Amino acid sequence: MRFSLSSRRFSVAFFLSTKCGFRSLSSSSSSSGRKAFTRSSSGETASSSSVMEVGETFRKENIRVILGSKSATRKHILEEMKIEYTTISADIDENAIRFEDPSRLVEALARAKAEAILERIRKAEEEEGAKEKRRTLLITCDQVVVFDGKIREKPETEEEARMFMRSYKENNPCSTVGSIRVTDVATGASASSVDVCTIHFKEISEEAMDFLINEGEVMWCAGGLMVEHEKVRPFVTKIDGSEDGVMGMDKEVCARLLREVFLF
Repeated sequence: MRFSLSSRRFSVAFFLSTKCGFRSLSSSSSSSGRKAFTRSSSGETASSSSVMEVGETFRKENIRVILGSKSATRKHILEEMKIEYTTISADIDENAIRFEDPSRLVEALARAKAEAILERIRKAEEEEGAKEKRRTLLITCDQVVVFDGKIREKPETEEEARMFMRSYKENNPCSTVGSIRVTDVATGASASSVDVCTIHFKEISEEAMDFLINEGEVMWCAGGLMVEHEKVRPFVTKIDGSEDGVMGMDKEVCARLLREVFLF
């Protein structure tokens, strides 16, 4: 099955957990009096230059952030955003969740990771007999690579990683499809976004592939794709979208979702 992808950002959805699952909410809902972020007359949060404002505001408001990911690049991105965080791994069986549509797949996986981590947090609180008093926001993500209409996840073997990298060449771009979900741990209110970036390459050298495979980090990357790596960067000719989006978590999108859930 072939998919038509472009570097566009899909609309944000809001949800509130209920006994029946997740209930859709309007993005124009009241911010419950929280004034830490300014809004324009159109209801949008301040400009993208305020990405760094999120970390500062969260420190002032004593907001706890949990990153539900083992990804070293996502940790690095949050550190660049000056957001203090702790990590909890979802440890779900990702192969049990399958959709042919890459957007549906990554959104379903990000949501399943959030649900698994929320359940772990609730069980831990029950065992300890105390709830976290600080307001806590959880970030979960998932990403796949789409090449020639087919979904690529993490390579299972070194041979597959090499095959992936050899296929990225001139006139054969690939796309990353990634989902970010931010969830308020106490209320279940959440916001999510799916983003698509397209990466254009010239042929990656065998020397670079040998280095990446021996290093091993490429085996943890969807599609064996590491555009930020010093050995790969010389072969990237153009990115339609943001580099941090390709790396697994667009800073502006993440900041916007954190603001929206914080203000809800």
